[in-house]
Amino acid sequence: MSKSNLHFASINHQYIMWQHIRITIFGLLVVLSLLSVTTAQSLNPSRYSLDPDNKHNALESSALKTNQVTEIELYDESYIWLGTSRGLAMIKDLSSATTLDSLKLSNGRNELYEDAVSAIGSGDSQLMFAGSTITEGISVGTGLYLTGSINVEVTPVWEILEQPIDSPEDSLEWFGLGQFRCLPITTPFQNLTYDIAFGGGYIWIVSWAGGLRRMNPYIDNYVWERIPLPQDDQVAFNTCDENAYINVNGALILADYYLNPRDPSDGGNHNHKAFSVISSGDTVWVGTANGINRGIIGNGGCINWIHYSFPADGLAGNFVVGLALQEWEGVRTVWAATVNADNPEENRGLSFTSDGGLSWLTVPELLGERVYNVSAQDSIIVVSTETGYWIKTDLSGWEKFDPAVNSITHSGNEILTAIVYDAVIDARGVPSSPVIWIATPDGVARSDDLRGLDWTIYQAEYDQEKIYAYPNPYSPFVHNQIGLDGWVRFHTGHETISKLTMQIYDFQLEQVYRQTFDSVTLDGSVKWNGRDNRGDLVANGVYFVRLKWSGGDHWIKLVVVK
Repeated sequence: MSKSNLHFASINHQYIMWQHIRITIFGLLVVLSLLSVTTAQSLNPSRYSLDPDNKHNALESSALKTNQVTEIELYDESYIWLGTSRGLAMIKDLSSATTLDSLKLSNGRNELYEDAVSAIGSGDSQLMFAGSTITEGISVGTGLYLTGSINVEVTPVWEILEQPIDSPEDSLEWFGLGQFRCLPITTPFQNLTYDIAFGGGYIWIVSWAGGLRRMNPYIDNYVWERIPLPQDDQVAFNTCDENAYINVNGALILADYYLNPRDPSDGGNHNHKAFSVISSGDTVWVGTANGINRGIIGNGGCINWIHYSFPADGLAGNFVVGLALQEWEGVRTVWAATVNADNPEENRGLSFTSDGGLSWLTVPELLGERVYNVSAQDSIIVVSTETGYWIKTDLSGWEKFDPAVNSITHSGNEILTAIVYDAVIDARGVPSSPVIWIATPDGVARSDDLRGLDWTIYQAEYDQEKIYAYPNPYSPFVHNQIGLDGWVRFHTGHETISKLTMQIYDFQLEQVYRQTFDSVTLDGSVKWNGRDNRGDLVANGVYFVRLKWSGGDHWIKLVVVK
């Protein structure tokens, strides 16, 4: 499954602030509780650090630390692995999501881990994930972690692999029948791993600066091999053909070729900037900033490439950020999530081929949609987009579904965003009754019904017993966007509430909004969209929220900043 993470730069930070304050309203002294610890839900956490004294003798774990979940990877018979903005998390018994605070390494040490996870992949009883962070506003790859020892009884043991970089002298690399010229990538900056795939006996990774690389985990001693991709103007590129090489002082070197991920204006190639990869058998597909490349792996690991791009080959756009392979009833279909690149006629959307790339079509229903990821399970295709998730089976057309809501009234369990970064079909239990998992900026959710009639939602719960608003401060233009509204939700503890009245007052103690939440007519979170009783957005400032139900009155101080 493709795991593109181009959305990293566009996600805003969310905060929860708690403090204690006393105010007088209508002559009564009311104690307001506002949590004073700030928890940033950022996709760019600080760099991990090693524990020099090895004080952590066992694997540490805690609840989900952030609601920013971008990756889902099904592993083995029961594991669900999650890539979040604050580390690697997993679900193994469906009761809760757990973040791994530290990783047990193969050298016996434990490493504290807090980076964002930019990609996850699995295959051959192995799991690999990639870390990333932001340094001085630039994306940085912080390494890759590989394990093959995951089961319920044993703590996973990880091999840590540094983010692949080259030495300045590496202007020639061995590949295929000889060597090729290339620009050395000597820094992890702009060199984070966007996608990981297992196939053909290799692990494949892709990145903006680092391009396409592969490793045989059994014989390569964890050394990454650079792979030459076609240049922008090349339709066919055959590294298995001896006629593609010239003899230079006794060495065979690919003729008229230079691997360079810089922009064309700087002598480079957009097709050497890679974002997505899938592999099956002797075939590898790579999505780049200049289309899609299909590679057939030959003897000795050489690859013969065909390069597809817009507009010549019918792709919606040239920026291919996600790929998925569907195998059903003897037909192999490759699905591609595209984003418009340089050409103003390009489009966002979903393209596909069912004949090995000979022809490409675009799904009209998704033309213009910002697609993040695609996954397939037998006849079912699920697409993650900026406006929700779409599903198609062989018996139905394309349908888009609403954000996830738990039917237990006032549980606080509701996904308050239309954005879905990743969605997968899970048929490991009962194949005839698969479930769906979705990853969003507001948590991860699971439904036993593909149409999402009801959901189990996993979110970071910062204080299970207290009553508070989050995010706080809150912006209706930034937080929890659904349609034209942005929402703030109110955590009401674990009481069962059948009826609740919410009243919101401005700093002059004038009531600006009132709503009654009734278990018969409403479900999901207790929430507010920042609008007054007339439907207008309220002004910036401090507001006092009164929540009243059978358990009494509860006051919350809320800061609105647009």
